Amino acid sequence: MMKSWADLKAKYPLLLRPGFLFECHEGWIGILDDYFAVIDRELPLTATYEIRQIKEKLGTLRIYDSSYGTPLSSVKAVTDAHALAEARSYYTCEYCGKRGVWSNRRGYLTTVCEEHAVRDGMRAEP
Repeated sequence: MMKSWADLKAKYPLLLRPGFLFECHEGWIGILDDYFAVIDRELPLTATYEIRQIKEKLGTLRIYDSSYGTPLSSVKAVTDAHALAEARSYYTCEYCGKRGVWSNRRGYLTTVCEEHAVRDGMRAEP
């Protein structure tokens, strides 16, 4: 099981360039591993894949990427995997990867498990 961003980069060196920074916590590594597995499998070697940003926004995962020179079947598979990854983040703790709940911590939206609901003395409420 992957535990760090370095592990994910090592597994997908052609997709994640050196120096790429993730703007979310490690709890979503499993979701991203599943997503990159689809990209790695579906995109032909002649295609160009570009990842611009991966971050947390409004409590869920956002992936900003694009590909060029891909057949329609690959586009559909990647589009479906993209939607699934972002949807799974609504139910996965961003900090540890356990089952989480989309919550509000004094105006800050976050998806957390019970263990990570309290941060900086404030509790996230579903």
